[in-house]
Amino acid sequence: MSRTPNIRKSVVLVVSVAALVAPTGAIAYPVIGDDPASGQAVAEGHAWYAAYLKRVATRTKPANVKPNTLCPGKTICRKP
Repeated sequence: MSRTPNIRKSVVLVVSVAALVAPTGAIAYPVIGDDPASGQAVAEGHAWYAAYLKRVATRTKPANVKPNTLCPGKTICRKP
């Protein structure tokens, strides 16, 4: 009895499992092209974070804005 069909089945099985696992592995372990310890990458990270803080600051309300809720009679309301 020849072992060739069994070897072919095994190869097909290994290739099909590898094809299913490869995208999951690529998502779990992305390839990062730059060196995160380099000075340029650190500077870019600091610049991005500073811009992020500016974007967040423009979206938040200032502390002295009145709340949007109405104060019904005989209840305690917070005054800004």
